[in-house]
Amino acid sequence: AETNANDSIVPEYLLPNQKDILLTPLFTTNNKINRLQSLKILSYSGWNPPNGSRKLHGDLMYLKVTTCEEKSFHITACTKGFYVSQTTDEKFLPKPVQPKAIFHSLVDLLNNISPVFKKKFRAIQRKRCTKHPFERIQIPFQIHPWLSPRFEHIMDHFRAEDANINKLGHEDHIPGQVRDWNEELQITKELPKKNLPERLIRERAMFKVHTDFISAAIRGCQAVVDGNIMAINPGEESKVHMYIWNNMFFSLGFDVKDHYKDFGGDAAAHSAPANDLQGVRAINTLDLDGLHTLGTVVVDYRGMRVTAQSIVPGR
Repeated sequence: AETNANDSIVPEYLLPNQKDILLTPLFTTNNKINRLQSLKILSYSGWNPPNGSRKLHGDLMYLKVTTCEEKSFHITACTKGFYVSQTTDEKFLPKPVQPKAIFHSLVDLLNNISPVFKKKFRAIQRKRCTKHPFERIQIPFQIHPWLSPRFEHIMDHFRAEDANINKLGHEDHIPGQVRDWNEELQITKELPKKNLPERLIRERAMFKVHTDFISAAIRGCQAVVDGNIMAINPGEESKVHMYIWNNMFFSLGFDVKDHYKDFGGDAAAHSAPANDLQGVRAINTLDLDGLHTLGTVVVDYRGMRVTAQSIVPGR
């Protein structure tokens, strides 16, 4: 096989003494790919959720679909399956358009009402099957890239609803359901690890708790910076504010007591939490019995560094 001579040429932006360093080649996602669109809009209907009488009839939820043919349908999900109802944007008519046309799958229903969806959805499945298995498997932890291209902002009703639902994290303030992160972290660390099955169970439990803790800490840090959580010391300067939310303690990366006055002030205080995190990581790597650390997460959001920690037990 012949080798192209251009394959061994190093791009100019990688050569030394280059003034313009390109970040575009580092993008992991190509936003120029022509994405296959099988539907225009898929969202909850304005008639959702079902009222009490309709729940007794088996209705679970109401959806509204706009196909690529510019046709809108109101779909009812019930205990028997999915069907297109006679409901419109102005009038609620729960009866099906075709009494016997009930589908066990939403995809089957959409295939029946939209030829474009049927064609595009098959193409999406074929395209997905050509990918490597590692590209198709969903990873169990979150990915937070520091570099991302600018994507086109498109209409997404589910995204709008999710943003409103999770903005303040009220689901974490349900009485009796607030998680004790410190207890969970320490209990999973104390699980037995004498043999391989015990180590697998222990590592799986630790991974799950740490992943949940990081996810909750990120939401909390965003709420702190956005001003959605009241500080426990509101009378002091904003840089000194501390917060408690969802059994977590949040502090800001500022030199509030001149501890780093001779080392750079706020710049040094901004770097200190990252070094503290490296120390916690090193201690956890040793995995010594009886030696415990607090759950610690450092989040950079909107130009501010916030440290989230599990609360120390005791008074």
